[in-house]
Amino acid sequence: MIRRVPPVSSGSVVSVVRPLALLGFLATLSAGGCSSSSGSGSGNAISGKVTLNGQAVAGTLAFTGPDNKDVSAPINADGTYQVTLPGKGDYTILVKPLAAGMNKGGAPVPPPKDAPAPKDMPDIKGSPGVPPPARYAQPNNGLKLTVTGGPQTHDIELK
Repeated sequence: MIRRVPPVSSGSVVSVVRPLALLGFLATLSAGGCSSSSGSGSGNAISGKVTLNGQAVAGTLAFTGPDNKDVSAPINADGTYQVTLPGKGDYTILVKPLAAGMNKGGAPVPPPKDAPAPKDMPDIKGSPGVPPPARYAQPNNGLKLTVTGGPQTHDIELK
């Protein structure tokens, strides 16, 4: 004698458990992420100091990676910088001077002392560093960085 099992109804436990299991699986994937041996998609914290003859440099760094995308980082008043680069590989570095009217942190330079300053003007601390030589803002300037993964320190001494 063959006994027939009735079909699962839409309100049964099985019909509720399957979607919940799928949601749990998807949540695990999104929380854990997928890793790759090339390091693409992961963040790599790079920090260091940019100097010229021992003095802090005023400007901005531009890192161009293997994917030809640029990532910029301001150079702080003491010459230090921090940037997160997206993946492993070789990066070229440009050191660009500050734009006119900007301080080392990228904030506007306040007006002269005899001009009334608005109340919301930021208090700029630290004196600007020395400008970088113009050749370091050009491609093929010789500045390079190899990102191996994870946090790295990369000091840049301009000449």
